[in-house]
Amino acid sequence: MFYTVEANSEKELEAKVNQLDEIFLQNKAEELGPEIADGNIGKWHYEEQGHWLIAHNLWGLIPGFTVLDAECHTPISAYPGILKDVELWDLEHSHEMEQILEISGMRPISGAGPIILIGGHNVELTTGVTSFENYIDGTNYEIIEDLNIKLWKSLLERITKHGVTWYMLGDILSRLLVDIGAFEPEYLKFLKSIKKTLDPRFILSRGKFNFWGDKNV
Repeated sequence: MFYTVEANSEKELEAKVNQLDEIFLQNKAEELGPEIADGNIGKWHYEEQGHWLIAHNLWGLIPGFTVLDAECHTPISAYPGILKDVELWDLEHSHEMEQILEISGMRPISGAGPIILIGGHNVELTTGVTSFENYIDGTNYEIIEDLNIKLWKSLLERITKHGVTWYMLGDILSRLLVDIGAFEPEYLKFLKSIKKTLDPRFILSRGKFNFWGDKNV
C-alpha cells in the first residue's frame, strides 16, 4: 500500500502515519519485512500477484500528472537498448518538455516501471511519459494538451521501431500504426476484411485503425 499524507508539522505527520498504520493492520493488512521470510515486497510481488498493484508505481507519485502510456512486450535482450533510446528521445524533446515546465512548474518525466517477466524470455515494458494535464489551477492550457499528444505519438513511434508487441491498441496508437506503415499491406487488408465482415456498418470502435466506414475501407 502506497499513500500520500499531508501535514503542517512533523508531529502531525507522525500522528497521521501511525493512524493509517493502525487502520491497515486492523483490516488484516500484512506488514512487509526486510527479508523474504518476513513477506517482503519480492514475495508479495511474485507469489501473491502484487505486481498488478505496482506495475505503474512511478506514475502516481505527483498529483495532477497523467500517464502517456507506452506499455508493450519485448524480448528481454532488447530491454536495455529500448530504455537507452527512451532516454535519448527525452533529450531530443527537451524543447517541448520545457514548454510544459514553464507553465506547470514541473518537467514531464519519461522512464519505466518494474521489469515483469511474462514467459518465453519476454518482459513487459512499462514505459511512457508522465505529464501534467491541460487543466492547472483553474486554467485550461490547450498548448499542454497539444504537446502531450505530440510527445505521446512521438514516443509510441520510436518504441514501435524496436519491434515491440503492443497489446493495448486504443484510438491513438491504432491509427498511428497505420499512419507510419507499421503493418504489412497484406495484414492491413486482412484486418479490413474482418472489420467489414463483423461490423459492416462500422459502429464498434469507429475510427480505430483508421476504419471510418467510407467507401475506401
